Amino acid sequence: MGLGDYFESYDSKTEDDEILKSLGSSWDELAANGLWGDKKPFTPKEEFGTPNGKVELYTTLLKEHGYAPLPNWRPRKEEPAEGDFILLLTRPASHRMSCYYVMLLV
Repeated sequence: MGLGDYFESYDSKTEDDEILKSLGSSWDELAANGLWGDKKPFTPKEEFGTPNGKVELYTTLLKEHGYAPLPNWRPRKEEPAEGDFILLLTRPASHRMSCYYVMLLV
């Protein structure tokens, strides 16, 4: 994009450290307490704690206990009335392990 010159000295760790200092902490304190560490290589799981060791969409364990083995869609028990609030939990795909809470007024 041709904007690299504007960000040559940018360091996200320094910026994060400044934010943490304003909260009474620091990057080094997080690392010392084991809350943040060095990057580790990704190792994919090859077995799961299921009867066949794979990811199960058809869950035999649920079937054995009398539940539907496949996820299914059910309509709402009741439609919201005018003036009701609906709580939605969502997140952009770029944000991992977080979500937004959205209240909608019907």
